Amino acid sequence: MPGKWPESDDPTVFQIGIREMNKDSISEPGKVWQRVQDIFTQFCQAGNVYKRASALWLTSPVAAADIQPREMVVYLVKNHSVSLIDRKPLPNIVIGLTRLHPTHLSEVYYDHPFLRDEPIFLANIIIHELMHNKLNMGNEMHDLAPFAGAAGGFLQDTMPDINMIERMLQSKLEPTGTDIRTMAPALPRVWPQFLG
Repeated sequence: MPGKWPESDDPTVFQIGIREMNKDSISEPGKVWQRVQDIFTQFCQAGNVYKRASALWLTSPVAAADIQPREMVVYLVKNHSVSLIDRKPLPNIVIGLTRLHPTHLSEVYYDHPFLRDEPIFLANIIIHELMHNKLNMGNEMHDLAPFAGAAGGFLQDTMPDINMIERMLQSKLEPTGTDIRTMAPALPRVWPQFLG
């Protein structure tokens, strides 16, 4: 069944939904979705299936008829106390989570001090959580990062406890060869997504 997202019927476009749970809570959504789209387009162009990515900013619930099985959704929730995954106390360093079963669910906590008024950092965490989602991997995904540190790629663990120099590098983070080689063949994989 064709999807309702703008380019769901184009098999050369990989679409990503960014679901803002509280409308107008993100001050610069354009910077966020553009960054997510640009990085995923690099993943697409390294493979043989998709020509580009398209990121969609969503402010209303996603229905099953809206998306194709290969597409993904990430949820922007205020903080862990309103998590869609789990509301158990977590360390303060957690700024996003991905649950893999029974349906894949990725969420990012936009009100975390590390992400507030930092649209590029927010986009970077979205990309990281969507990589967990598409690769169907928990924390073992971090072991794939080629090296540790702020410039270690999107596969690395996302720790907000970094110094100012590392923060500057994080804002300029680009996919490593390992990021691209890992993600490009994974994009066509189908994982059921939580819809809400």
